[in-house]
Amino acid sequence: MKTIREQVEMRCKHFTGIQSGEVCKKGVHYDVVKIADTKPYRWPCLKGTKMSGGTCAFREDYTPEEVDKKVKEIEDLSNESI
Repeated sequence: MKTIREQVEMRCKHFTGIQSGEVCKKGVHYDVVKIADTKPYRWPCLKGTKMSGGTCAFREDYTPEEVDKKVKEIEDLSNESI
């Protein structure tokens, strides 16, 4: 299983999920950018996985500082629920 840090690093910062009909924070429809002729589908929103592929003009990775901040936010939320 990937760590929280690895999960954050592999996603575009505009990524919200890959559910059908959904859009990212930039308004890009996931159904439009996915590569649907492969199983599993491939997504430009993800990197470093078997589900990575394709291109998106809005793809933007987190900076190392943003990764640190996002990981802390997630860990803090997780600790609050315990």
